[in-house]
Amino acid sequence: MQTIDPKLGREREWAELTRLHASPQAELVFVLGRRRIGKSYTLSKFAADVGGLYYQSTRRSEGDQLAALTAVVAEHFDDPVLRFGAPFPDWERLFAYLHSRQVGRAQPLLLVLDEFTYLIDAVPALPSILQAIWDRRPADSRLKLILCGSYLTAMQHLDDADQPLFGRRTSKIVFRPFGFPEAGAFVPDYTPRDKLLAYGLVGHLPGNLARLDARRTLAENGAALLLSPASALTEDAERLLDPYVVEGRVHYSILEAIASAQTTWSGITKRVGMTSGAILRPLRWLEDMALLRRVVPVTESHPERSKSALYRITDPYLQIWYRRLAQHLRTGAIGRIEPSLLYTAALAPHLDDHMGWVFEELCREHIARGRIADFVPLRLGEYWSHDHSIQVDVVATDPEERLLVGECKWGRVTGAALNKLQENAARLTTALGTRGRPRLMLFTGSGEVDEAVQAARDAGEVEVLTGAELVG
Repeated sequence: MQTIDPKLGREREWAELTRLHASPQAELVFVLGRRRIGKSYTLSKFAADVGGLYYQSTRRSEGDQLAALTAVVAEHFDDPVLRFGAPFPDWERLFAYLHSRQVGRAQPLLLVLDEFTYLIDAVPALPSILQAIWDRRPADSRLKLILCGSYLTAMQHLDDADQPLFGRRTSKIVFRPFGFPEAGAFVPDYTPRDKLLAYGLVGHLPGNLARLDARRTLAENGAALLLSPASALTEDAERLLDPYVVEGRVHYSILEAIASAQTTWSGITKRVGMTSGAILRPLRWLEDMALLRRVVPVTESHPERSKSALYRITDPYLQIWYRRLAQHLRTGAIGRIEPSLLYTAALAPHLDDHMGWVFEELCREHIARGRIADFVPLRLGEYWSHDHSIQVDVVATDPEERLLVGECKWGRVTGAALNKLQENAARLTTALGTRGRPRLMLFTGSGEVDEAVQAARDAGEVEVLTGAELVG
């Protein structure tokens, strides 16, 4: 697995941690993000940089957790009494010790409690205990306490108004998945197209991207990481929810339904074979865990009430696993057939179809990051008519209510796509009430356009952005 710069794609998070560490007062910080999104890696590196303490919780009893934390504290302060004596008997004594070590020190003290929800499992009263400790901290305390967790719904719950720590946190840092520019850094010598394909295969989590071997070809990485029984990614999607739900049958079925193009509420219920009421809570939970995203046409004035919603899997790796790989695992093909042969016969032929969806997401992300000259997107999304006869991949408006409309093609872009784009832009100008002439964009993953598109581009009627330019 690759070793990466902890600041890669995490400049904002690192800057916020630096700011909090330098502040003159105590800080209570919540850090959230999916597993393998790089929270632990970044926080452990930051703690090492500033001379702080980092502790990753496990599924152990309260006594075991306190004993392990005591060992971390003893090593940090080189305290022989702690090292060879009894562990802290409770959390109050632990924090009293930490506060005492702050006296007379110019430097703040950082303590990271990673996988905090495991601590709550062991000590359900811990949020209340920490509330009391935090409220009674010394006035001159500069303790920086970071509570970090991958169980997003549980971590978000800490902020609820009826919870003990409500109103105590001073900052919240949410780790987002990597976008394409960061992902491409894991395979720097790949062609732009292969960088895009690598992202489409292993997804947007740094922990998965770090498994790419930059010395191997795309096909070699795909075979080794997704089709070999020795690889964690071969089965990881099938066990993704096990740490969080006791019975995840419905949750997994929902993911598989959506990956199989059943993206409407009615389509999901029919595929899963359950009533709307039965899938409501699992579906909402998957949204809260950032595994699914509910999408509505950008023209909807009340998105939360829209009946035109579609559901999408957020991670390209999960999408291709449930759509293409699960069947080969269940039939025993993975493990029986040599990975490179299975990649060539069963996965490679479907990559273009998979990348159509991935490329659309990357184009919208490119605009969202403000990478289009002279255009700051305030509103960004996509559009489809109620009967799905009209679909537009990219729709955005800026502060001056100017409209940008785009069409995304993983392959070659033709005049037919341009004509369709022009027609849809006219409809959306009326529907959204935007000003001036709409800005037209065609995105092509292959970088290939026909003569009609090239002529329109030369005449300034449309802008064309290639996959190579997205990479750049």
